[in-house]
Amino acid sequence: MQRAVAATFGLMVSTIPAFAHADETAPANVVSVGYLRTWVFGDAGVTSHGLEATYMHYPVAKNFLAYCALAQFETYGGAYRWALGGQLAMGFVGVELALARRGADTLHDATFGVHAAPYLSVGVLHLALRVVSPIGGADGRYPTEVGLTLGIKVPVPIDQMPELLRIRVPAGRPLRGADGTAWLPEVVLGACGAVERPLLGETSSRRVAAARFVADGQLECAAVASFLRLAEELRALAVDPALVDAALAAAEDEVHHTDLCFALASAFAGVPLAPGPKPEVSPRRLDWSTLAVELFVDGCCGEGLAAEAAREEATRTDDPVVRAVLTTIADDEQRHAELGWQIVTFCLQVAPSVRRDLDAAIAGLDSEGPSLAARVRRGAVRRLRDSH
Repeated sequence: MQRAVAATFGLMVSTIPAFAHADETAPANVVSVGYLRTWVFGDAGVTSHGLEATYMHYPVAKNFLAYCALAQFETYGGAYRWALGGQLAMGFVGVELALARRGADTLHDATFGVHAAPYLSVGVLHLALRVVSPIGGADGRYPTEVGLTLGIKVPVPIDQMPELLRIRVPAGRPLRGADGTAWLPEVVLGACGAVERPLLGETSSRRVAAARFVADGQLECAAVASFLRLAEELRALAVDPALVDAALAAAEDEVHHTDLCFALASAFAGVPLAPGPKPEVSPRRLDWSTLAVELFVDGCCGEGLAAEAAREEATRTDDPVVRAVLTTIADDEQRHAELGWQIVTFCLQVAPSVRRDLDAAIAGLDSEGPSLAARVRRGAVRRLRDSH
């Protein structure tokens, strides 16, 4: 558990700056939301909790000079505090200037003040020395407030999100438990595979790319165990031994995919990341209908979608290392989809009554609309109906 937490923390703080822009001379925009904890010193001292949201505009991305709008809301014991203003940032350092209002307590009236705070920001961590000078001279106001603020904020490069969300390789064959939920490994620190160095910071945000490939690596790792279990289940049903061998070969492919995805994630994150241990998986006692429906949904449709999505993404990225990984995954997933078709065909030959359950599965598929997933499912349904 500690290694998993360390890996997650390393992924968050190592990818600095918060974004990497395709055109480093172009503007960039980043939204950050996070948690604040403040220790206020002096006669009106208190420890607060709260939230902060910021919008940062970088006129020239590579210079790391940013203008920012900020909003803060905190609870000061039984009172509250809010602040609205701006920031000026240069790389890791900056200064805040805002109008603040602290709510009344038993000794003080509600007080407006000028909020000023130099700060240091590294990755998701934010540390500020806050000084709030009260406005107005009425009795009962709060004294000048001096405090130390620690923040944990997650930055999101909003003007790159359409590009970043395309780097996504859907997994083909999940490892489902008895209740139907899919298993995923934890993420730990450790080496897993190797790739050539991708174009860090030129085609996507490193943080988002790392998170995407971590998620894909987890799904590919689950597919390893899923194919190993499938091989045992096929052997128990005495199917053609060639299909058993093909399932074992597919498991080896998924091992390779896991290594590739985690190697890319590590390169983008700047820390070595790997999947945790795989579970002990026992083969299930399947009938022909259950096997056929599962292979049609997870194999013919799921891995067919994985192949098409990876192939489409490979044509969109301008990073040759990422393109090579996606092309490899696309070719292998297409072969796995064909294995699914071979097993479905074998089930229909052995038990023609399987057709009724396959028809019911087809009726439950969401194959409407223009999405890639819907198009792949419609194609799978046509192929199944045309072939039998």
